[in-house]
Amino acid sequence: LPTYVQVREGDGADAADRLHSGVLACALGLLLGVTVICALVGIPVLRLVAADFGPEKFALTRALFFVLLPTLFLSGINSIWAAALNASERFAVVAAAPIVTPAVVVCALYWSGHWGIYTVAAGTLAGVPAEAALIGYWLARQHRMLMPAWHGFTPEMRQVFYQLAPMIAGAFLMSSSM
Repeated sequence: LPTYVQVREGDGADAADRLHSGVLACALGLLLGVTVICALVGIPVLRLVAADFGPEKFALTRALFFVLLPTLFLSGINSIWAAALNASERFAVVAAAPIVTPAVVVCALYWSGHWGIYTVAAGTLAGVPAEAALIGYWLARQHRMLMPAWHGFTPEMRQVFYQLAPMIAGAFLMSSSM
């Protein structure tokens, strides 16, 4: 976010859009890699964490893990788009967007609560893309670039990468709190 604002103020909106689309391209690769790694090591980690679970409870945990795994990827995109909206001073949209997923979960529970815990998972799977649609809509209204595109490893991209480690650590802590 600080680099985006710096580029936008110094080099203009088009340069900031190029930075945003380059960061999004890198982030998509990183998010895809992390999602694949989670899929590959998820079962051994679950066996370690859920060592006291019985076979039925472990099977449910494993199933829910894989059902909800795509939300990791989509939530990352939401975060990047939300940062661009924050930089455009559209704070209300970014602050309100996180209510979409719980609202969709509540609606799913109300209308089709007969699926049990899978109703919550389905609501989450529907809510996270709905959140992305809301954020993406407002980002598009700002005429900001939504799609990834690689424009090279510029000094601004290097600056973003230097800021990445603390951001990943913070995101890891916040996501583990859920």
